Amino acid sequence: KDRLNLQYDYQQGAGQIQLLDALGRRIAVNISGDAGNYEIQLPSDLPKGAYWLKVVRMGTVQAVTVMKE
Repeated sequence: KDRLNLQYDYQQGAGQIQLLDALGRRIAVNISGDAGNYEIQLPSDLPKGAYWLKVVRMGTVQAVTVMKE
């Protein structure tokens, strides 16, 4: 409901993590963790709905839809 956990293979390079709304606007989030294990704290006033979690690294973009309940 209020946080996401993200894991990826850090040995393939560091990445930039972004949360986007349906219009592609970046949402400010608090990210903590290191070495491929991250916790992303969602804003308390973020409306329920679908969002995109995007990781950009080494010229590759990976994105997944996440739902805020």
